[in-house]
Amino acid sequence: MTDATARNDERTAQEVHDYLLTHLNDALHRPGMYGGEMAIRLYLDAVAFADAAELAWQQELKDL
Repeated sequence: MTDATARNDERTAQEVHDYLLTHLNDALHRPGMYGGEMAIRLYLDAVAFADAAELAWQQELKDL
């Protein structure tokens, strides 16, 4: 969305994807700082959604 100052605040899909992967990587390296397994699971769900692979991710979880 462009506001009155002509600044574009919208993120591209690639920016969102990169952001999620960066934070997922951080959470995998320091799980205690990010909330442990639950935080990692949330990041994995979000990355799967950003990759349009949520159905494949859900199937992987079922197969575990």
